[in-house]
Amino acid sequence: MTVTDLTKIEQAIGQHLPTSYRDFMTRYPEELASIAGDFEFLADADRIVQLNDDLRRMPFYQGKSWPDRLLAIGENGCGDYYFLDLRDASGAVLFVDHETMDYQTLASNVEEWAPKLMQELRP
Repeated sequence: MTVTDLTKIEQAIGQHLPTSYRDFMTRYPEELASIAGDFEFLADADRIVQLNDDLRRMPFYQGKSWPDRLLAIGENGCGDYYFLDLRDASGAVLFVDHETMDYQTLASNVEEWAPKLMQELRP
């Protein structure tokens, strides 16, 4: 992802991205892209913008909308999302279960989360 792509995301959501996320995304590993870039950990700015726009426009959980402070960066296919809380400058990666709205911190940033995700998804 380019700096221009990251700026596009920031303009679309009206907020700055954590530095750790911006840095990682400019050197997003090819191996990660091949196993997670289309779904679990999105690597395309347009898809990230569209996902977050969709989440903000539609009720997410029991009629509640997706908070503007959250940036979805991927999903697991079951209606659950990987995301960043944009109020947290560290760029911690979180996960939310759409049925219970239970939030869980998966890693302190995407740099730490990416190898865990690759390990989990490798065949």
